Amino acid sequence: TYKVNYDGKELITGIHKEGAFLGFVPLLEDKSYSENAEVLETARLTIIPKAAFISLIYSSKDLARKFIKMLSKDLEEKEKRLLDVAYQSLRQRVANALLDIEEKFGIVDKDGLIAIARKDISNIVGTATESLNRTLADFKCEGLIEISAEGLKIGDRTKLKKLACR
Repeated sequence: TYKVNYDGKELITGIHKEGAFLGFVPLLEDKSYSENAEVLETARLTIIPKAAFISLIYSSKDLARKFIKMLSKDLEEKEKRLLDVAYQSLRQRVANALLDIEEKFGIVDKDGLIAIARKDISNIVGTATESLNRTLADFKCEGLIEISAEGLKIGDRTKLKKLACR
């Protein structure tokens, strides 16, 4: 999912796995959905009608509790991300993004390659693609990652985690 600012710049707000629920916050707030969504691979979507969703939330304490937990987790992750963007260096943010892409989101092929567009990585990090490319080139020179035409591969995970302050 991503948002676009007044200048047309994109910021990726989330990468979602199979089984994720999208758009339930605006339903609960009775607002329009303000994010865009794009699939990175073939996906099957299920649309739950608003009336059915609201009815389920109000009639099932267990389901309501699950959505409250999802909201809390999402809020916590967004707060952490805001702190990272505000206070981490570009190198730290890029290191974190690469580790997150690999660990949390599983966007890695069978050979361990991160095959996601650099534009998308820069939109996750919140920087220009040129700045990302310079940082990736530095990481390659430092042996933190390997770069090929097919994608990126984490080379020295320990050093990358240390750089990311994990």
